[in-house]
Amino acid sequence: MADKDNEQLIRDGFAAFNTADADALSKLIADDAVQHMAGSNPFAGDHKGRDNILAMYGQIGELSGGTFQANLKDVKAQDDDKVTATYNGTAQRAGKTLDSQNTIKFQLRDNQIVDIDDKPSDVGAWDDFWN
Repeated sequence: MADKDNEQLIRDGFAAFNTADADALSKLIADDAVQHMAGSNPFAGDHKGRDNILAMYGQIGELSGGTFQANLKDVKAQDDDKVTATYNGTAQRAGKTLDSQNTIKFQLRDNQIVDIDDKPSDVGAWDDFWN
């Protein structure tokens, strides 16, 4: 897959995430994918399998009252199967506001995402918001 195609796949994933389009996300995320989340919060750790990843996304939406948005800032293909994206995560929850710069490294295989490593620039602020 060409670099521009890989970058578009990730852009499409962000658009699907921000509109809670589980069908589109299901097509983009491989069945055996793993997402790694940083910190010490309800989402920290490894989420194995598409269904568990999508369930985590649902929990993020639920805990934020549907306010969480991952606003894509930049996306760059590293080679044939790696893409790095930066986004600004925003949400409201229990009187708290999240405004977090995050970096995600994606590993692709056969036009699907197989590994997602999501790291906020300030893990403490991320943890404080979700806990």
